[in-house]
Parts: sequence; structure tokens; C-alpha cells
Amino acid sequence: MSVLPTISAIIPTFNRAGLLGRAIRSVLAQTFQDWELLVVDDASEDHTKQVVFDFQDPRICYLRRDTNGGGGAARNTAIRAARGQYLAYLDSDNEMLPKRLEEQLQVFENSKLENLGVVTCGILIVDSDPPRVNLPLVRGKVFDDLLTMRAGVWDTNCIMVKHTSGSSEILWDETFTAGEDRDYLLRFTRRYQLDFTDQVLVHKYLAHGYERIGSEPRNVLIGRLEHIEKYQVDLRAHPRMLRFLHSHVARIYFSLEDMKGVRHHTVLALLAHPYGLSIYAWILGALFSPWTYRLAVKLFPSLKLRDCHEIISSIEQRNAG
Repeated sequence: MSVLPTISAIIPTFNRAGLLGRAIRSVLAQTFQDWELLVVDDASEDHTKQVVFDFQDPRICYLRRDTNGGGGAARNTAIRAARGQYLAYLDSDNEMLPKRLEEQLQVFENSKLENLGVVTCGILIVDSDPPRVNLPLVRGKVFDDLLTMRAGVWDTNCIMVKHTSGSSEILWDETFTAGEDRDYLLRFTRRYQLDFTDQVLVHKYLAHGYERIGSEPRNVLIGRLEHIEKYQVDLRAHPRMLRFLHSHVARIYFSLEDMKGVRHHTVLALLAHPYGLSIYAWILGALFSPWTYRLAVKLFPSLKLRDCHEIISSIEQRNAG
């Protein structure tokens, strides 16, 4: 092994002692072994520390935060301590398959893309019904594809990035309550190119009985609003995408029984892209009552944005979970 590890694997965790061991074991089982593992305990109140210390491997580093700051803050704690040339992210309730680090590192070393900064991979959602495979779809300069949800996978657990010390892209935006992985990739791909392996190298679990902070409706709402605000200049060039985002915000407000928010963002959806009968049905529904709005949503569930069907389904499944 080199004095400094080639890869720094990063696992943030909060009150998931019952799941964390599986994630750590999946790193230990990697075919590529020149790594360090940084486990960031985001002020857990369970026996997370003991779980980590039960693995007596000198490559595992336990870092504890005194206050809970969320996934972005926990990952940033690890990044500031990381020594590897590459960073590979994994959430504490999921697992890498044995060849993940090896395969993604090979892409970095063999890709013909210039200015390559990010490598992703396929992911299996194990406990969806039926189990679902999500794959990356585009490579190269993919910022616009990510912005308009045409790039496939942007899941945190699939990301490996070059450890570009000192650049603003390497740190996570700690203000995001949900959707921080997409923001992270957007910032990286504005400057760097992206490549991928289409192998499934990560297993993701949703229905494990633990709270998913990033899928709580209010957090999803705040994250979506942050995303619209942060990328509003870029989104003006993609009015259909902007309409979808505002319409999704309206639907979250409806789930929170806030019809004022529903009306406001339905109007913004109309202003972003005023073409098609479906948006006017949504407007009429929002103006009258929750019942009429529910009927409009049922008749026109996705505002006919074909590219977003799977995204809508995924978001709703997470919210329901």
C-alpha cells in the first residue's frame, strides 16, 4: 500500500447503529484495498461509536460531530480529513458491491475524457417493488442533462470524485435539506466532465424502518425551493423543467394542506411554460378547492413531461415511505 491511500471512502451516519455494520463490511470486502474509511458520526444518540470500534482495522477512522448538521455537513467533516486522491461516498444504510472501488478507479484511469472529475455507476434499489435498477445515461459534459433530469443516476452512493483540494466543488452545500447529491453533481459537472461504468455496484435500501430525513415532505419542499433558487438562471433556458419543478413544489404543498402554496407555485409553473391544456386544468383546480385540485392532478399527473415520469414516481415512493 502507498503511504497515502488512493481512495477515501466516506460514510456519514446518524442513529443507524443497526445498519452501519453492513455498510462498513461492504468497504472491507472491496477487491481494491488501498483505501481509508472515514465514518462521520453526526451526533448520534445510539451506540454508533461502538459499532465502528468493533471493526479493528487501522484504515477505519471514526469522526464525531458534537451537533447534528445533516448529510452535507457530515460529509464535509470527512472531506477535510480525507487523504485519498479520490472520494467515494456511501450512506450508512446501503452497501457497495465488492468491485465498486476497483471498477470506478479503472474508469478514472482509462477514460478518454479530458478534465474528468466524476465517475458514477449503476445502483439496485433492493426493496422497491419490484427491485429497480437505475443506470447512468450520459457522459462527458452533462450539466444540462443533470439539470433537466435526463442523465439517469445522480445518487450519492454512486459518486466517486477527484479530491481536488481547495476547489469549491469538493465541499457539499450544507444548506440543502434534500437533493444535496444532485446539487453536488451539478456543481462538479459545471466544471468537470463525468464518466461512468454501467455495472450495478451499489445496493440501496429504502424500507428499513429508520427515518429518512431527506424524504420527509417538508425537507423535500425546502430542498426543491433551494434548488430552484440556486439554479434559476440556468433553468430559464429549460422552461419545461422549470414548470415541472414548480408543479412538484405545488404537489408537496398540497400534501402539507397548504393551498396558498399550491396556488402560488401552480401559477409559477404556468408562467414558466404556458403551453398545454393540462397546466390550465391544474390552475382551475388550485383556484377552487383541494378536491378539484386533487382531481386535476389525477387527470394530469405529470404535466405530460415524459422525461420526468420515473422521477415523480421515485419521489412519491420515498415520501410515502
